[in-house]
Amino acid sequence: MKKLDPRLRAVVDNISGVVLADVGCDHGKIGLTALKEGRVTKTIESDVSQPSLDKAIKLAKEEGLTSVEFIRCDGFEGYRDDQVDVAVVAGMGGREIVKILDSQVRGIAKFVLLAHSDVDYLRRYLAAGGYVRERDYVVESGKKFYNLIVATRGEETPSYKEIMLGNNSITDPTFCSFVENELAKIGSYAEFVAADSQIKRYYDLLREVKEEIRHAKTVSNN
Repeated sequence: MKKLDPRLRAVVDNISGVVLADVGCDHGKIGLTALKEGRVTKTIESDVSQPSLDKAIKLAKEEGLTSVEFIRCDGFEGYRDDQVDVAVVAGMGGREIVKILDSQVRGIAKFVLLAHSDVDYLRRYLAAGGYVRERDYVVESGKKFYNLIVATRGEETPSYKEIMLGNNSITDPTFCSFVENELAKIGSYAEFVAADSQIKRYYDLLREVKEEIRHAKTVSNN
């Protein structure tokens, strides 16, 4: 199997369990790599698209992987309760992930989620729905940023900063790059920052974090 890009590699590195649901699997690289590396004993690859499933089936045959099942379905519609204990939902916007989580089956103890937009919406949903984010950090791949969340059942009340930026370390170079990218992107539309209170609050938060990063670098260099 070809080397995974940083985005997919990060998802696989956070998978552990017995039976994996790779929801919206596309080419199947995430679930099949997790199976090949012994992170799970079986994977169920599912996608609403038959051409996508065909790619996953082809890859499984090429890799000689047999502990795998393929289901054509939307979200968790084709799954049964207590069939899987860990699930991956990756490569979608936060609102689409929430729709899928709303239809989940029972028995899933761990979710590995990779969102490329509306991540604050997803975090609010998780907090309100009785989930704890064990990990929540930025991944960079192909000059784009993605938010990876590992969630389990539990209670937490995240702050505004955590809702908007996750649980990244200010010493993480990827997070530092993400903050700079967000500031540049939002700052280029100054009129919207001034007119929209929510955007301005987020922009001000980014500026505060940038100052925290600058201070941390100064301290480490002394």
